[in-house]
Amino acid sequence: AVVSTQSTGEIAVDCEGDNLSREGTLDILIIGTTNRKVFLFDITKLQHTAFETGLRELLESDSEDMTKLMYDCRNDSDALMHLYEVKLAGVLDLQLVEIDKRRKNKENFRCLKGLKKSLEEYTDDKESGSIKKNGGEQIENAKSNGTTIWDKRPLSTELRDYCAVDTVKLFSLLKVFRKKMDREEILKASERYVDYFRSFEVLPEKEFYQHGLFPENILVCKKGRDVDKCRGCKKEFQKSSLKKVSKNKSKNYCNVCSYVIKFKRNGGQASQS
Repeated sequence: AVVSTQSTGEIAVDCEGDNLSREGTLDILIIGTTNRKVFLFDITKLQHTAFETGLRELLESDSEDMTKLMYDCRNDSDALMHLYEVKLAGVLDLQLVEIDKRRKNKENFRCLKGLKKSLEEYTDDKESGSIKKNGGEQIENAKSNGTTIWDKRPLSTELRDYCAVDTVKLFSLLKVFRKKMDREEILKASERYVDYFRSFEVLPEKEFYQHGLFPENILVCKKGRDVDKCRGCKKEFQKSSLKKVSKNKSKNYCNVCSYVIKFKRNGGQASQS
């Protein structure tokens, strides 16, 4: 499967698992190609050996000849690095393209959009929404029951279709975005996005990084010599950009983490600034 994807130029990549991250599992790795073929790698069964016959080289390549289209690569990258020592590279993250589109149109871009919503908004695809819905219901039911789903074999038809949508439909999204996309700018931003979760030596409190808000210093990286760490997400920022969140606290929170604190303090009623 890996050999047959190596001449396509662009591939789409996604990972699935229960609590996909270093703290959870990576059970299925999906690769979609421009000719709409989808390959599912059973990481639950193969474990580390899955990456020993060319898959590692494919995922770690930063060559322009093998760009990996993804949609929010952060948890995938974290799981690959910390569970299997695979350092994902060469990613073009389409979530960043969507965010950048809103940013340049002077629209609110604080909140992240999921793939399902982006497909509905930017493409004429009517089928993907129902496929995502059917697979999503199985995933949510498993979470509600306290059970796992991605490690069960065989995968249900609904979950296999869900995996296909999460990869091959990225080509449709890229087609919509390609004309107005600054490819080099997004590739550089994607490098920072790929590294965002996996670079944590110790994970911060979950509310400061798993919150559905767009983190700072990704599209535009503003860092100089006079930096300090945010007390929430533990990332470095210009000292002048950090904020106080109460009179008794030092000026140590980035804009996103200060918003998270305000949102929590006001029972989820904080207005977006």
